[in-house]
Amino acid sequence: MSNKGFVNLDKIINKFMKQIEESVIVDLNKIGEEVKGVLRNNVRVLWYERNGMNWEPQDYERTYQLIDSITCKKVIKIGNKYQVEIFFDTDKIQPMYGTDDKHWTRHMSVVNYSDVSEAIPLWIEEGNNNSRIYSYEGVHPVQETKEWIKNDNYIKERLKELLEMQGYKVIG
Repeated sequence: MSNKGFVNLDKIINKFMKQIEESVIVDLNKIGEEVKGVLRNNVRVLWYERNGMNWEPQDYERTYQLIDSITCKKVIKIGNKYQVEIFFDTDKIQPMYGTDDKHWTRHMSVVNYSDVSEAIPLWIEEGNNNSRIYSYEGVHPVQETKEWIKNDNYIKERLKELLEMQGYKVIG
């Protein structure tokens, strides 16, 4: 018996599923970049502009390397789930000696000049009450970003919106 005139349904379904998966990955990459932007903004507002001031230090030049270190990796699929990793890439936070007697070192201990770059995101999040020079409470930009995602159901709603913009009908 000939298959002439019959459609290979499995092939069509597989092609359609691959197309949906590619759309989801593209859209999740967009969402990852959007969340990265929210985290950047939270660091800017909660840390650099804390207490209602846009404080510019006198003893060192602000580098903004903390904000610039926020990185979003491309989406990966693990089993039947997708993952986007947004993190502080502390390799982008460079230690530097002070430029003269009036300027402090950057991202280095002023006690022994060791590189403290890896600790900076943690100190901003949780605070640093062990400093002999300057102690402070954490401002929790990561926690704020996570709560915003969870409370606003952001990822689900934004993914639905992006898929519908491509013509998909999303239910639920």
